[in-house]
Amino acid sequence: MQNSDKPSRVLAQVDAAVRYLAEVGAASAPDLAKGIGIPRPSAYRLMSALLQAGLASQAGDGTVALTTSWLGLSAAAQAAAVPWLRSEDTLSDLRDSTKLTVYLSVPRPGRTVCVRRLHGQGVQVLVLKPGGSLPLHLGGVGRVTLAFGAEPVEQY
Repeated sequence: MQNSDKPSRVLAQVDAAVRYLAEVGAASAPDLAKGIGIPRPSAYRLMSALLQAGLASQAGDGTVALTTSWLGLSAAAQAAAVPWLRSEDTLSDLRDSTKLTVYLSVPRPGRTVCVRRLHGQGVQVLVLKPGGSLPLHLGGVGRVTLAFGAEPVEQY
């Protein structure tokens, strides 16, 4: 088994393809190839694999979009994060007492990763979403992480 800090090239391409489709919606293989910087044949193979796995569906015009099967993966990921989600009452209490949006985040080297977010009353544009990350110098969540000197966890 290969020991590397980087995911395999195939997994990196799958990750990029899924993120691209999640961001732009339905796309053709040439659009996917251009959007994530891979050769067209690779884009066709990625789309075919997503279709075969039931994680994407194809429209009549040949474009491919993600299916709702991803919701099951999301539920499984949330179930695995039970220790983090036990903080729900604390987060709710904090949001209710301050009327502000509250975040549960995990420090990573140079970044903070949002695990949970509860909206407050004056919701404006919120850049940091669950699963997303920001550099520590951006936004209140990163600054709080820096202020309290949390040691980042090396594995993600």
